Amino acid sequence: MMNFKILNTAGIFALASIFSACTDENHAGVLTETESGTTIASIVIDGSGSPVVSARVSLLSANHVATRMAPIKTATTDKDGKYTIDSVSAGEYALQISNTEHTQSGYQTITVEDDKTDTQTLKRETTLEKNASLKLKIDSSFVKGDTLCITGTLNCIAVSEKDVKAGAVTINEIPPSEFTKITFIKGASSKTSTQN
Repeated sequence: MMNFKILNTAGIFALASIFSACTDENHAGVLTETESGTTIASIVIDGSGSPVVSARVSLLSANHVATRMAPIKTATTDKDGKYTIDSVSAGEYALQISNTEHTQSGYQTITVEDDKTDTQTLKRETTLEKNASLKLKIDSSFVKGDTLCITGTLNCIAVSEKDVKAGAVTINEIPPSEFTKITFIKGASSKTSTQN
């Protein structure tokens, strides 16, 4: 089994030099401020140091609910495992990264601040690991068509008739990380409830 990781170190580089910096492990990830926002650039590699090609990188709001909103921006790693996400405004975000088979992923939260580019850092290393699953017990108030989402991720599940009968639902392909909120969406209505 392959272990994937994303290497990151903050720095200020001219946009033209971002990718040349990415070839050196000590300068793999940068947040660079431009007139239209901050640029996030980094490399995704596997456990042996080889680049991960075609990994999907999704920039999400910290309170993202997958059934209600699309990712803010997405990127795909190139043949060298490099990606950039341009024009990111100040705010609280998460990066969710997945390999093409959706068997391994990584997750990290980031804060983009105006006028503090030189002090902003991505985590030095995020490891793409085997995805997790979460089995939740559900009670009789759940019906077919209700939805459960892990807040801040791309992970949701629609409750099926089989889930209702079993009294449990399983959310799959979860990045191995710690999450504290689950959003419950009642049927096709706009009623939502978030639980810690």
